[in-house]
Amino acid sequence: MKVAPQRGLGLAVAVIALLAAMPAQAIDGPRVVMVPPAGKPPDLFAAEADFCRSEADSVTSTEPQGPTILSSAVVGTVLGAAVGSVLSSSRYDRTAAGAVTGLIVGTASGVNRSAVNEALQQQRYDAAYAQCMLAKGNLSPRFAYRPAASATYAAAPPPPPMRSASPPPNTPPPPALPISAPGR
Repeated sequence: MKVAPQRGLGLAVAVIALLAAMPAQAIDGPRVVMVPPAGKPPDLFAAEADFCRSEADSVTSTEPQGPTILSSAVVGTVLGAAVGSVLSSSRYDRTAAGAVTGLIVGTASGVNRSAVNEALQQQRYDAAYAQCMLAKGNLSPRFAYRPAASATYAAAPPPPPMRSASPPPNTPPPPALPISAPGR
């Protein structure tokens, strides 16, 4: 009976060591497309893009990082072990089971937090890069504005003359039609 808790704790330590060896994801570059305006030389555009990448790097590197996978796994393991030992009875020692459960839940929570933090950091990087490039006069196809062709409006035609059912007042009656003889 003593072998199972030791194996569970050994597994927890092995997973924590594996998580400690995992490198954090770094931002590769902007995920925003920018294009130079007409007439801008390509080498100037490339220099501006390099400058804006370094500006976006400096903006995102100064922001505090969120909790990592490792810290969440460690906290989950410790909390799981504490809950397992509280729920343990004199007959069954559930400390190891609680630690393993806490490790699994803490690791899953850490992976989720890490993914969210990386996505937010990428969004901040992209926003800083795009703002810098737009300030340099470059365009984003996503936000590019092309003015519509000027519309010309013609005056509406006048309405057709209105016909009334009755003739205007003081109108003479129409001339009488000649009556033809029947049967001729």
